[in-house]
Amino acid sequence: MHMITVFDVANYFLTLEGNDEDEGITNLKMQKLCYYAQGLWLAIMHEPLFEEKIFAWQHGPVIPDLYNKLKRFGKDSIQEIEGASPISKLSAEICDFLNDVFAVFSRYSASGLRNMTHDELPWKNAIKTQTGIISNDDMKEHFSKWHSRLSESLSETIYLMNNPKTRADILSECKIEECSESLPW
Repeated sequence: MHMITVFDVANYFLTLEGNDEDEGITNLKMQKLCYYAQGLWLAIMHEPLFEEKIFAWQHGPVIPDLYNKLKRFGKDSIQEIEGASPISKLSAEICDFLNDVFAVFSRYSASGLRNMTHDELPWKNAIKTQTGIISNDDMKEHFSKWHSRLSESLSETIYLMNNPKTRADILSECKIEECSESLPW
């Protein structure tokens, strides 16, 4: 499989956003959506979804190339991603996966997603390093804990994450390391 770019992922998320009357997708929110997509793909498929490195910045995980392309929107919703490949480039498997990731994480505000990432080990570990790079190994290990009790289907993960509590509700009640036995996935 030819690896896609983070711009392909971001462009696909932007098409899913449609005419959202709420916050839309800001640069900050797009960074977090791409981080969660990369982390969950690593856990499920054992390979990166895209090549671009993710860094631990003050406001959470950031892909610098994507950030720089989108910074012209400031805190406003992203209107377009110039030079992005057509979404037809993405396989049905990747589209289904990104649909599921978007269904779970797009409901949170940009600041809510930022706060969630600040509680996760990949960001915590990387923010302490000189390079600030969030390693694929850290993401794979972290997100594998979410996925370890399930089959290879993210749809099952999404179902369990949403019924009866969302992942964020469960994680807000306890730290994943301290109560992993009680998590439903």
